[in-house]
Amino acid sequence: QVVLQPDVQSLVERWTRWTLELEYIKSFAQYPNFHVPGLDIDFLDFQARGVHYFIKILSGLLGDQMGTGKSIQTLGVLFTHRIAAGGFLPTMILAPTSVVGDWHAKFRRFAKMEIAVADGTPGRRAKVYESKPEFLVLSYDTFIRDNVKIVQNFHPKAFIPDEAQRFTNRKSKAAEKIIEFCDIVQPRYRIPISGSPISNRPDDLWPILRV
Repeated sequence: QVVLQPDVQSLVERWTRWTLELEYIKSFAQYPNFHVPGLDIDFLDFQARGVHYFIKILSGLLGDQMGTGKSIQTLGVLFTHRIAAGGFLPTMILAPTSVVGDWHAKFRRFAKMEIAVADGTPGRRAKVYESKPEFLVLSYDTFIRDNVKIVQNFHPKAFIPDEAQRFTNRKSKAAEKIIEFCDIVQPRYRIPISGSPISNRPDDLWPILRV
């Protein structure tokens, strides 16, 4: 019998559960006119299925091709959990600097709301964290610089690292800081998003699934 390290065994068990759950997605009914309160989105059928699936498993890797609406599905999942949480779900979204503005625009367009963006001077970013916003978006570079300050002030219940292939190298500073952050904060919902979660080898998945 092969004895695995506890952290590896945990990942194997999670992967097994996700694999079993995937069998159920084949029997999902169609979702005509699917709508999530609080969002002005007409979900395509496969997007509605994705939202239902991620609500069922709570956390998991959302990997798909570019242009298929991963962020749309993520908003659907977040706002569904938001309803269950009584209308307030502290959420942190990590994204490359070039994508931070896209998330801000999506919330404005589909949720008709402004969200907090941590940028600018250290003092300005500190005020954002201390305000404890419901939705916080920031770049990976900002997170690496400010993770201690964020831990002190903001404990999200949902954690969304976009373009998660950014930390497939488990020895990178980004991977170390993100895993440490999740271990401390323990977000209930964790949805890494990536169009290419495996860049070179299956081991690329380890840091993403470890989150």
